[in-house]
Amino acid sequence: MTEQASPKAPDRLRPLGRLLGLDAVRAIAILAMVYVHVLPTGWLTPILPPAEPGPVLGWLAVNIPSRPMSLFVTCAGVSAALLTGGMKPPSGRDMTLTRRRLAMRSVALLPFALLMDGIGEPILMWYVVWFLMLIPLLRLSVKTLLTIAGVMTVTNPIITLIVLNYAGGFAREFYTYPPVMGFDVLVSPMDWPALLLFYVTHPQMLYALPLLITGLAIGRMNLHVHALRIRMMKLGAIGIAASLVVGWFVATPLGVLRELRPPGSGTPGTADSGPVPWASLLMGPPHQLYALSIPMVVMSISIASFLLGAFLIIMDKQPWQRILWPLAATGSLALTIYVGHFMALIPFGEPPFSFHLFVSFLLFGLIFSTMWRSWARRGPLEWVTHQVLMLTVPYKKKEPAEPAPAVVREQTDQPAQA
Repeated sequence: MTEQASPKAPDRLRPLGRLLGLDAVRAIAILAMVYVHVLPTGWLTPILPPAEPGPVLGWLAVNIPSRPMSLFVTCAGVSAALLTGGMKPPSGRDMTLTRRRLAMRSVALLPFALLMDGIGEPILMWYVVWFLMLIPLLRLSVKTLLTIAGVMTVTNPIITLIVLNYAGGFAREFYTYPPVMGFDVLVSPMDWPALLLFYVTHPQMLYALPLLITGLAIGRMNLHVHALRIRMMKLGAIGIAASLVVGWFVATPLGVLRELRPPGSGTPGTADSGPVPWASLLMGPPHQLYALSIPMVVMSISIASFLLGAFLIIMDKQPWQRILWPLAATGSLALTIYVGHFMALIPFGEPPFSFHLFVSFLLFGLIFSTMWRSWARRGPLEWVTHQVLMLTVPYKKKEPAEPAPAVVREQTDQPAQA
């Protein structure tokens, strides 16, 4: 059934095509992660330790890390929802096929994850595990998913703090990254149980779960409704402001910052820093580890909610679709850009690098993605993962009720955007 395109209907459905706003937000996360990996300390040439970077780059170095990853994790949850039916998840045998499809998505990502793990970048390994962790949750309602995410937002940092305070030595040894990495994992089956236990119980998993589940809940909503997008922006703005206020109030007026890091202490949660105060759970980075910060979880979810709501609205407008198409194209090639930028960084050695190198990577990513998407619908690595899904868990193609938005005049050949 087709809705009438009346400007007087504020909640009218948008054309059910690819969500360019999600692509744009995913691109922001990817490009910000590129910034973190380049780690600029100087504008034209890097400033090496013990010298300090300038105030702007120094501020970015302190406040940017972990936030792009958090945004990327939330987008992963949204993508998982869209890959598995969006706001109308299947049931019965179709749900079984959907679960297999999500599991095979992890399998398709595994070679790239092992490649990245071999050069010391394990985030795609987490991505593989995250998709598997969401499989049991696919049939849950939006309300149930948000309830679970809300509970985990509070309980998971508490669990991490308890482990660090009362099992510190064991935890630091157990949570050290395994010696078996990369493709060596495939020929070390005796290490598989330990690796699985490591990834499932690590504080990074505890931190990621509420973000993933919130993303899954968002993807189960009707993201084509304008009122929902506005609500996401409002709640996101409130969450960001509340997180900043609570973190500042606990750290400064209440004086927990002095208790957390007295002169000569080490990084919170490490062997030389002593027990982590309970009140520090209400502080945010950079004063507290992100896995120990309740405001950090709230802020990460709120940033994702605000950006998704805003860009879903912006990217419904044809002029903005044309202007921001390079950004959306980059988001649709997220896997290719992520793996590719690491491969491109290898000849440059170890960070830190200069800001102009980051700008070079940024421009190349935008230009390459735009040119590639004018020729093909999927990036090189995205095409590989899609072919694996098509070969292992094929599905019947369904024609959309309406064409996709302008600029990307294409019909999806999968149930929903991933």
